[in-house]
Amino acid sequence: ILILFAAGLVAHGLHELQEAGLIPVVIEHVWDINPQVAAEGPIPLFHEQGHLGSIFKGLFGYNGNPSLLEVLFYVLYLAAVSLAWFRIDRRHPRWQKPLSRPHY
Repeated sequence: ILILFAAGLVAHGLHELQEAGLIPVVIEHVWDINPQVAAEGPIPLFHEQGHLGSIFKGLFGYNGNPSLLEVLFYVLYLAAVSLAWFRIDRRHPRWQKPLSRPHY
């Protein structure tokens, strides 16, 4: 879960840099699943202001209308960290025998 949280921070940080104009926006919205909501109407579940959408946005950096670079950075971060995690995990197998204690 911590890796997903960190990937969300990377994507959100990139979003803020794009809004500040420091990084150009290649494609502004890859998809947009945040429909217009009436003031008194129901909010869809995965809308950024909906029940699950707001939890996912807070925990994992969920964005209902991300730019292309946000999606790429999120996926690239997940891939790089997952690859590093599995490479480290293979170097230190959990099934190794514990070191034997000397007998006196």
